[in-house]
Amino acid sequence: MDAEQPLHGQLKHCRKLKNKRLGLRIVFTEAEENIEVIATGKRSDKEVYENAINRLKSDE
Repeated sequence: MDAEQPLHGQLKHCRKLKNKRLGLRIVFTEAEENIEVIATGKRSDKEVYENAINRLKSDE
């Protein structure tokens, strides 16, 4: 896994971990001592990011 990176736009409060070799992404949020995984999946067509946005909207 590569280093975690901040996201932007509708996911600006989230961060991502990625595995370039496999094309996998993990979108997550951090709060004090907790990490909440929002979405996991392949980057193709940015599907993982769309899933993360939809999941966050459903939690509101």
